[in-house]
Amino acid sequence: MSNEARIPLEARSELGVVMAALLTVRDALLTPLDFFARPSRETSLLPPLLLALLIQVPVGVCFGAVQALRAHLHPELATSHGGPLVVVIGQFLGFFLYPVIAAIIAGIHFGLLFLVGVRGLAYREVLRAVFYLHPVGLFYVALSPLAIGLEYLAPNGGGLVFLLYCLAAIVYTVIALAKVAKTSPFRVLAAEGLLLSVCCCLPVASFAVFAATRGH
Repeated sequence: MSNEARIPLEARSELGVVMAALLTVRDALLTPLDFFARPSRETSLLPPLLLALLIQVPVGVCFGAVQALRAHLHPELATSHGGPLVVVIGQFLGFFLYPVIAAIIAGIHFGLLFLVGVRGLAYREVLRAVFYLHPVGLFYVALSPLAIGLEYLAPNGGGLVFLLYCLAAIVYTVIALAKVAKTSPFRVLAAEGLLLSVCCCLPVASFAVFAATRGH
């Protein structure tokens, strides 16, 4: 099989580790429809995990920098956001806990896809897709100077950049899961809609229970 038809990271013995990683990031970002449709020829999940961890470093640094600047420019927000120290600790823990977090995220995606009728999908393939989705975080790295500039203009101005990043992540996630599961993007959207509904309903339900309890 030619290197072009493979996931470049799986051809690292021929391409070299650095070039294979760069080509993998390029393909995941620029040609996701083709990239996530490529079958994996490796059983090990360690290479995509290590790539995701490597990308997490600049993403975490840029996110932390924006948060620290926000706390410096707008001290009144530092309490609600926890301040720079909390952000640094959160990024530190997030890096080391990423394998567990990714496994949970993949499990949620896998379960939701099962609920909307996707069958024959292996959990490890969903987990692999979650790892290979991590290059999307480089969009935030590229746009972090804009986020910093917006923070100077208005409190939480950088949140607009984070919102754009989240929208991009949703689009790439839908593409990746649809290709890995060999199903329609609309079915994946239905699965993600279930997750969004749960996330929206839980706070409302919790508030209702709290209000009812206080009422008694």
